[in-house]
Amino acid sequence: MFRDSVFAHDRQRVVEICELVATRRLACAWECESRPEHLDADLLRLMRRAGCVTVKVGVESAAPARLVQLGRLPDLAAAPAYLARLREIGAACRRLDVRLHVFLLAGWADAGPDELEATAQLVRQMAPAHVTVKTVEAYPGTPWAALGTPADPARAEEARRQLAGLAQPAPARRPFWRRALGWLRRRLS
Repeated sequence: MFRDSVFAHDRQRVVEICELVATRRLACAWECESRPEHLDADLLRLMRRAGCVTVKVGVESAAPARLVQLGRLPDLAAAPAYLARLREIGAACRRLDVRLHVFLLAGWADAGPDELEATAQLVRQMAPAHVTVKTVEAYPGTPWAALGTPADPARAEEARRQLAGLAQPAPARRPFWRRALGWLRRRLS
């Protein structure tokens, strides 16, 4: 497990790590965390060839205004491309047989049902193997701490229940032919 919350931020470093693993023929399975904007299908393919089996990304929410508030987006105009990238990451992970683990935030005092439904729809499209939903906490220095809006525990619990149930875990052991096909795809790509 690479304990670096922005593992893929330095793309060249990731490429070098993956190439080193490949040239030394190291047979190891590993996982990492990164921000969605640092990942793409090409990098995920290279990581998978080097043994990456799980990628964890902080999605937080699918509401554009919330993403701006969290500093994930510079403005609302950037939302469509950012959300499309999240869907592409989900599709690439499924194609490459990389488990996707998404992290979400819930319990915003000002969140309406539209925000929860938009996030649920995005999670369904990404089809992650695991979903972690954390209640918003107003840590000092965070944008929502300055707003003075505490989390709503009831809303957080409702969102946690709905969103965590959207995970689509892979079977414990895939059939041999499926594993062989995945191996062949990774080698040919």
